[in-house]
Amino acid sequence: IPLRPSAQIIMVSEVLKVSRRTLQNLRNSRVLPFILLGGKALYREYDIQRLLETNYRKADVCHV
Repeated sequence: IPLRPSAQIIMVSEVLKVSRRTLQNLRNSRVLPFILLGGKALYREYDIQRLLETNYRKADVCHV
């Protein structure tokens, strides 16, 4: 799967709805694979999608 130019850190943090620091923690804990190229972290769309699917939780709907 090809890498896209960085799917920029800011874009990835927006898609995942996490801060840049949390994204750093995901990299450090090896939860989200990445490649450093020219000082930029690059992510595969597949890895981002897999992270989202793996951690998806349905909303609890309370019927009254």
